Amino acid sequence: MIWRSPLQSFSPPEQNITQHAVACVLQEILLAFPVYRIYFSETELSEESRSYLCAACERAKKTLPAHLIPLLMVVEKLLSQISSQSSDSKSFQDMFVHLTAPLVAKSGEDTAFYRYDRLLSRNEVGTDPALFCKGIEAFHQTNLIRVASHPQAMLCTATHDHKRGEDGRARLMVLSESAANWPEVVALWFEKNKALHMHERADSSISKADEFFFYQTLICAWPVDTDELSDLPKRLEMYLTKALRERGLRTSWADPDTDYEESCQHFVGQLLQTSFVEDLSAFVDRISPAAALNSLTQVILRSTVPGVPDLYQGREGWDFSLVDPDNRRPVHYSRLERALEVENSLATLASSWRDGRIKQHLLRKLLKLRENYPQLFINPRYEAVSVQGELADHVVAFQCSAEDMKMLVIATRFGLSLSMDDVLRSHEKGWNRTRLTLTEGKKDAKWESILWGNTFEDSAAFGLDYFYGSVPFDVLIASR
Repeated sequence: MIWRSPLQSFSPPEQNITQHAVACVLQEILLAFPVYRIYFSETELSEESRSYLCAACERAKKTLPAHLIPLLMVVEKLLSQISSQSSDSKSFQDMFVHLTAPLVAKSGEDTAFYRYDRLLSRNEVGTDPALFCKGIEAFHQTNLIRVASHPQAMLCTATHDHKRGEDGRARLMVLSESAANWPEVVALWFEKNKALHMHERADSSISKADEFFFYQTLICAWPVDTDELSDLPKRLEMYLTKALRERGLRTSWADPDTDYEESCQHFVGQLLQTSFVEDLSAFVDRISPAAALNSLTQVILRSTVPGVPDLYQGREGWDFSLVDPDNRRPVHYSRLERALEVENSLATLASSWRDGRIKQHLLRKLLKLRENYPQLFINPRYEAVSVQGELADHVVAFQCSAEDMKMLVIATRFGLSLSMDDVLRSHEKGWNRTRLTLTEGKKDAKWESILWGNTFEDSAAFGLDYFYGSVPFDVLIASR
């Protein structure tokens, strides 16, 4: 029986196409495929999808032998066009897009994301850990692109499938700041906890990479509420089994090494019963104000940049969850409802930020802003705001304007070097020498802070001296 490929109709009659040849070509395309799937319009690939397919085929071309390049071109052509195709050809496309999604997911977020330990907060669904960071200019450019192409697209920082909670990731991000001294801290932890390895068998000794993974996991999941510490060992036990098997290095779902898993569980269990807990707690306490600032800044940006903010269930409060099923634990809706019944100022809530009410309050304020001034969020005019002065590198600012209203958003970063106290106030004197340059507004108009209640003259010069001794972010509105 002769095998008939749907590729045959796209190939010269004399070209012999074998199953092995097709498999070789598809394998290289799939290995190079950069996204979950491609999407078709009525007659062809969308422009963005075509660029992804072309990039995968170009990479495949570099690894395939010369005699398979013509077949590669045939496959690319078949996947790029829809019109005048047979049902076999359409079926080939369907099977291809149904294969790429689980393959990319399994190889990327379900394997590589558990192996690459440089900074675990970068290993999240929808991100590329190879891209460690971007600058402020890239942030503004991304927002301009969103305004132009999909201003009403969803913005989310937490889902049912995230690897780590949004506030756990915000805390881990502080490790990237030089002021955290993370390399020195973790080196001390490695040395201090060497004794916990002494009773391990050689064939089950814990790798240094896994130990590094465990320390970051503990930092991410460490609760700000001490009442939740009692649940942590059980949560970690479930998580570590899944994480180790997803890593697939020393154990896996298909071939579990229970001895190694038990060694890891025992090691982490011992960590929680020794003086190391004091070291860990002290370190988390030191970076927590900056981490909280990261979290609240994330709330502000998600609610004000172009797009529609999404809120995954219960994330009005702090979220230090791990991957499912940990991130699907029951939500204390009654606690969240009670918090809404009491009116407090943002400054008051900052003094008790550990209970999470400040995050809920901030979110409520920003959603109310969107409700009251929808014109600022439906195809607004977006402008990056220039920052000058001593702390310019710590500030991200932009304006959105529409009709007769405009909004100014001022967010900060690298909070660990902003002299933050335990109630999230910055005491960095450089604020007195940092300012924004705005487009000069109407005479006698004023900026009004929706967060703090302050008012400022609408002029080209906007000083940030009021950030000294305060929580350093703001969202303001003014009439044009």
